Parts: sequence; C-alpha cells; structure tokens
Amino acid sequence: MGVDIVVESVTKFINGHSDVVAGLAAINNEAIYNQLKLFQKNFGAIVGVEDA
Repeated sequence: MGVDIVVESVTKFINGHSDVVAGLAAINNEAIYNQLKLFQKNFGAIVGVEDA
C-alpha cells in the first residue's frame, strides 16, 4: 500500500496574496504521470509564466 498521487493547493504558498490560483500533483506512478502529462498537453492546464 502506498500513495500514488498527492494533490496540493499552492495558491497561498506561491504568492501569499491569493491572486494566483494554482495547484500541484506529485505522482509516484509512471503510468498515471503519463496520463496526466497527456491531459496537460491537450488542455493546457498549466500556470502561466507571469503567475509562476
């Protein structure tokens, strides 16, 4: 038993002012990683350069 995905809200941790909405997923499974990477590529679910 273990954890394959950890999802965190990083809205306050990145900027501290609540004007950036973001999150992260830490993945410990290559198959799940590849599926999420494909989703990210197809739907553009990434933080913009100015927000990061």
